[in-house]
Amino acid sequence: DNLPPYLELVSEVAGHLLFSGGKRLRPLLMVLSARLCGYTGNYDKTFSTALEYLHTATLLHDDLVDGATIRRGKEVAHANWGNSITVLVGDYLLARALSIAAGTGILRVIQILAQLTESMSQGEVHQLMRKGDINLKEEEYLEVIRRKTAMLFEAACRVSAVIADGTEEQETALSDYGY
Repeated sequence: DNLPPYLELVSEVAGHLLFSGGKRLRPLLMVLSARLCGYTGNYDKTFSTALEYLHTATLLHDDLVDGATIRRGKEVAHANWGNSITVLVGDYLLARALSIAAGTGILRVIQILAQLTESMSQGEVHQLMRKGDINLKEEEYLEVIRRKTAMLFEAACRVSAVIADGTEEQETALSDYGY
């Protein structure tokens, strides 16, 4: 329902990965974290969708950059539709995620998702810069995975506390847990 593209090809490419399984841990953590803070509205599901679109966009891009051939037991999108279409659909999903978030009018969450997107992008660039470098230090590796993975879980939990009007202590605790 949240994927209304102008072209059916966009839905087809996005759906190739969005509906190919996966654990859906981030949306689950978001909903459960919101409930821990007493949240009873529907924005937990709204932001779960936005976060999954953002995550899927990064996976489409990562698979292409990394030269992957398989994701979740299926051929990667760029093998089926080519690099250009895959990159543009990833861009669409990223824009769609931000549009969904903006539609709520909750500026603090929009800022969290924008900062997350910036950080994840920099983590991917950092990884690409050091690809194949046998001198990569453990601290640098941990920084890359912090930006590409940990911050995604951290944001899911933080957003939950924000939409639930949780206390600063709850937001910090949930963010730390997600991280």
